[in-house]
Amino acid sequence: MHDTRTVLRLPATLAAALLLPVSWQERLLRRLAAGKRRRRPISVRNAESILGPFFARTGVAGDPRSWVEELLFHNEMARLLLFAQYRPRPPQPDILLQGAEEVTRALDTGRGAILWVAPMAYASLISKMAWHRQGWKVSHLSRYSHGGSGTRLGSHLINPLVCRVEDRYLGERVRIERGRSPAAAMRVIRRRLLENRPVSITALAGESRAAEAVLLGRRIRLSPGPPRLAAATGAALLPVFCWKEPDGRHVLRIGTALPTAGNPIGAVEGFVAAWESMLKRVPTQLAWPTAMGMFTAEEARS
Repeated sequence: MHDTRTVLRLPATLAAALLLPVSWQERLLRRLAAGKRRRRPISVRNAESILGPFFARTGVAGDPRSWVEELLFHNEMARLLLFAQYRPRPPQPDILLQGAEEVTRALDTGRGAILWVAPMAYASLISKMAWHRQGWKVSHLSRYSHGGSGTRLGSHLINPLVCRVEDRYLGERVRIERGRSPAAAMRVIRRRLLENRPVSITALAGESRAAEAVLLGRRIRLSPGPPRLAAATGAALLPVFCWKEPDGRHVLRIGTALPTAGNPIGAVEGFVAAWESMLKRVPTQLAWPTAMGMFTAEEARS
């Protein structure tokens, strides 16, 4: 059903991305977000139940309509920005990159750099565009489900529409394929680090045993894979955060290297602490439903 809905609305999404100016896109999406919030489909109910207590600590949850609509709006705007890259003259968003020297410093050591990217609405495209503008040939670890569909058909027909755009700005995409062990993909990523190249990994719960940390008073799960990979290779583990300012400019911030010696929980907690500081400013730019797997069912009912 998810794939069917995606395919049915794809022509309208592409038309809006390719034909409408940004100001019209914003007005259209705000109306659609308000309507979706009123209808309260399962996606909205999930957001309200899982994120309600979470948003209460950011100071924006006084009126549930405001943060739900803003959450929907930013995630749909990010999708239109990506599809707008199919225009003959695609838009070039204004991106302020902070902390590029952290990557340079890491590569100077000769052991590579892991860009650990927080799941924010605009991060998937904006981070890769920023890498490209810096001249970094980044190898990005990705799952077959990236693009919105986890089905076999969707991963071959729907997800490539997203991946083709992002791949313009990557050195390569290293994919964990459906039904296969991630070991083969991880060997490629490890080899790139040993070649002193930057790799990027999105911070998600993953499918293996996750580490837990507290984010704005809520327990979340994050894969300890990146800290362990950094410890095993000697690569620097750099937290990356992306957000959009009210004036339309995108900011991509690369933080200082996280500690990776010993237990990976130290790196996880350091990442979450830095992410929490940013989320207090732009909580409605959380990538949704991408980040939903971080919050356990028990947390959703608490």
